[in-house]
Amino acid sequence: MKTNKKRISRHSQGEQQVVIHPVLFAINSILFLYVEAFSFVDAWAITRSIVLSTVGTALLWIALRWWLGDLRKSALLTSLTLTLFFAYGAIAWKLNDFGWFPGTHWDPGSHAALWVVLTVLWGGVATLVRKYRLHSNWTYFANVFGTAAVVIPLMIGAQHTYTAIAIEKVVGLRHESLPTAGKEAVEEPPDIYWILPDTYARADILADVFDYDNQPFIEELKERGFSVSPEAVSNYSTTALSVASILNMDYMQNLIDGNLEDSSNWWLSRRLLNENRLGRFLQARGYTTYSVATQYDNISWRSDNRISRWWFLNYFEANLLPRTPIQVVSRILGMSALHEHHRARTRFALDWVGEAADLPGPKFVFVQVVTPHPPFIFGPRGEAVNPPWRYSWAEGMAFEWMQPGATKSDYIEGFRGQVQYINRQLIETVDRIQARSKRPPVIVVMSDHGPASGEWLSDLSHPSIIERFGILNALRLPDVAAAEIPEDFSAVNTFRFILNQYFDARLDMLEPKTYYTLEAQPYRYIPIELTQDTQMPEAQGDSCCD
Repeated sequence: MKTNKKRISRHSQGEQQVVIHPVLFAINSILFLYVEAFSFVDAWAITRSIVLSTVGTALLWIALRWWLGDLRKSALLTSLTLTLFFAYGAIAWKLNDFGWFPGTHWDPGSHAALWVVLTVLWGGVATLVRKYRLHSNWTYFANVFGTAAVVIPLMIGAQHTYTAIAIEKVVGLRHESLPTAGKEAVEEPPDIYWILPDTYARADILADVFDYDNQPFIEELKERGFSVSPEAVSNYSTTALSVASILNMDYMQNLIDGNLEDSSNWWLSRRLLNENRLGRFLQARGYTTYSVATQYDNISWRSDNRISRWWFLNYFEANLLPRTPIQVVSRILGMSALHEHHRARTRFALDWVGEAADLPGPKFVFVQVVTPHPPFIFGPRGEAVNPPWRYSWAEGMAFEWMQPGATKSDYIEGFRGQVQYINRQLIETVDRIQARSKRPPVIVVMSDHGPASGEWLSDLSHPSIIERFGILNALRLPDVAAAEIPEDFSAVNTFRFILNQYFDARLDMLEPKTYYTLEAQPYRYIPIELTQDTQMPEAQGDSCCD
């Protein structure tokens, strides 16, 4: 009789246990990814993921509670399901190291086999949980483990935040307004557009590396009043630094006061982007600023009006999806969710900027189109392309090791195809802007840096490094003679030149300089000398890093 009472007591204690671990497992993977991508995303970027994961967890828990008829059992099975769901990408990637996926990381048969294994595992655990009484210790340990899995990334995130704030207190920004002369206001100020086709290479590089003659496109631009600098160069090898430098019309070294060589924190470049000199100069003269948001949070300018769609994924969400089975399911259904999303964002940006002339002016419009930059999702005629490897923005050596099965030849072919696609789109966009504008607008079609396929990837002293710095820089400047525009335009001087022409700003042109930087050390500037002998030899073969 006493034994039965003890059993009843233990059973009632188990039923009275607080069960919170499913909610903790719903958010811990999200928090860990946030900590990993801390330098690239804002805290708000994870909000939608947490809400959707929590709601989905609640619905799953309710369904399993109905099936099992037990709160603690359904909670344990819910937590197991969430673990497998968020760990799916890591499991697949690790199995790839052992040869599970032949050829490419995306192989339907191999993923189907993995699904069978995980389903059998889940089914076996579910059978055991349903058949046998669950000891209360299981709930206790799950609660403790789930709590630790949430507290740990929160502590790391707090440490990162503290470090970033401490750096900002010690290291200052020197992006105060440039001293300018001339006109505070212009009677009929022109609308100004900067269309940035990410990673678009100069014509000579397209010919030498990608075996593509871009001269017909250049001629089409010239017919529309553009001047194209044949020797234009970017100043930095990464987008965030390049864009921040161009919009602040100065080198990063002059904008950040302090030594940050060992820092991996991108916050300061984001602040420089959002508080840029060009935007403030034009706003002070009555301009309204617009920017089309990209999924790269660290390079999206938060202008007066940031244009987007509510369902567009941000950088964090686009990195979270491949860690789940969602991307695999979409490919089984005959599409690739992330590739299709990328195509939708590209089309939206080009469509929107083509109609921006209808907005009241004067205005400055900035739109970045992440193409011909990887992933290679457009064919030459704009047809949808879903590469047989994982969705990735990787370039250079990472293009191959992050996408098993991809080769340098794939990079060259994919890049060439997207150049052909974006050429037509740029011409159509420029035509729409000009047709809708009440007075001739200033239009800048300039990329941030060049592609990454040459031998310089393993040797920065190799002359092929010109590939990374030779960029498209096409300017349509009404009432400015083409002869006045330098042939070797350095990107940092682009808007200095424009402000001098239309606002008599009298800004000095800066000496052209180029710097290579690493993602892990964005403020360690490695100077690159681009001389007359620096040219891009033909690059063929399947390896990017011989």
